[in-house]
Amino acid sequence: MAAIGFDIGTTRCKASFVDETGRAQIVPNRRGDLFTPSAIFFEDGKRPIVGVEALAEGFLQPEHVHTCFKRVLGSQEALYADADGKTYTAMDFQTILIKAIKEDVEARLNEAVDEAVITVPANFKDHKKQATIDAAKAAGIKTLKLLHEPTAAGIAHALDKKQDQCVVVYDLGGGTFDVSVLETKGDEITVLTSTGREKLGGEDFNARIETYVVELFAAENHYTPTLEADPMFFSELAEKAEQAKVALSDKTTTRIVIGCRGQQSIVEITREKFQELTKDLLQDTVDCTCEAIAETGKTWSDIDVILLVGGAVRMPAVETALADVSGISPRMNVEPDRAVCYGAALQCAIELEAMGKAVTIGGRAIPTPNVLVREVTTHGVGCCVVAKDGTLSNAIILPKGTAIPTTKTDRFALQFDAQTEARVEVLQGEEGQARNACLSIGCVELANLPPQQRPSKRIEVTYAIDHNGMITARGHDLIGGDQVEIRIDYSKGVEESGVSQTAA
Repeated sequence: MAAIGFDIGTTRCKASFVDETGRAQIVPNRRGDLFTPSAIFFEDGKRPIVGVEALAEGFLQPEHVHTCFKRVLGSQEALYADADGKTYTAMDFQTILIKAIKEDVEARLNEAVDEAVITVPANFKDHKKQATIDAAKAAGIKTLKLLHEPTAAGIAHALDKKQDQCVVVYDLGGGTFDVSVLETKGDEITVLTSTGREKLGGEDFNARIETYVVELFAAENHYTPTLEADPMFFSELAEKAEQAKVALSDKTTTRIVIGCRGQQSIVEITREKFQELTKDLLQDTVDCTCEAIAETGKTWSDIDVILLVGGAVRMPAVETALADVSGISPRMNVEPDRAVCYGAALQCAIELEAMGKAVTIGGRAIPTPNVLVREVTTHGVGCCVVAKDGTLSNAIILPKGTAIPTTKTDRFALQFDAQTEARVEVLQGEEGQARNACLSIGCVELANLPPQQRPSKRIEVTYAIDHNGMITARGHDLIGGDQVEIRIDYSKGVEESGVSQTAA
């Protein structure tokens, strides 16, 4: 069985496999391209097509093309209704993408692919992870493991260098920013912490160029194009903004020629101006990186390597900013656009071997990596309690940075004397955070509790997190003996639910 990794990015998708030498390689798509744009276009309003063809068709009919939907993965909102009235959510779009990549891999390798490791941003909350697993399943893929993107890049780096190091993985992709601090020792990779920004990536840098161009166009031509009235203008601008960003990585000046309603403007953009427009975005990533290092109790002097990952790290300002704050010259040891996908395939080989399955390519057995990866939670998980001031807040049971898989139990008292009912609610967030600022992912009612005049810590709550970072939970009344499983409802996303009396 081939070891396959999928990197389904916000802006681009790719797949990799482990070749006969035991090294990861990108699988070209049916066009021969190494990457497939994460774009879907509905031809005739019905049939979905993906990738380059989707973007080409969408240039003329932008209302039928969809991109960057990974940012709202896990939401139940309908993003599109086709000509037959069928609605599509972000998860449905993700399914279409994964199926297309799966078919391309099968065609290239000439064998069926039904299992893979899939990468996700380190800061993905559980409803987004579950949506990824569900989308893959609907596309015919069993997810052997959800691997955090910076961890995947760290695996590719560690197996390439094979040195004992403390590594910061700075991953600035098209739609998300992730950073992980990890240690490599012998055959072990230990993730110390992972964090990031869920909606900060290359697309946001592009957006600053787009806004700048629109402002100058409006000033020169005395009207401002709108998305509703001028969709083709914005389709063209999005493409040219990306081209300008890429160009400014190699030269100091570029131009965008753009037209609308018979008028045309030529906008010159210098690298200095681009960096001025995006300074706050870059600083946010640097601050996040510094926070991640602080979470581990380390300082920059403890860091051996800064590994740059993701297409957006080619912007010169990234390397400069990190070098200035750390005193370390960042590296691109592994191809930044491919490192995450390489790591996914290598992890797939590890998973298959652990399951007792032979890793093969073309029917021939191949060597598998000898490495153990220790991951951690990227969000705290707690229970909704009534704080001393009467507000509802999060009491952490599993702190952020807990090594997984793991199981942990805590006990809580009821709020009132003689209370006979309680709700146990699972929250993702941080210690003491207000309930409405957390993600509520499950709850259960404990009823007919034997009354107790002096409340004790009688409600036992147990959380278990598996190797994918997915949660199972149960509640147990130690006095009455009742035990209940807490259903984790990942379809809820960030929706709120009512609260009754709560264990405290």
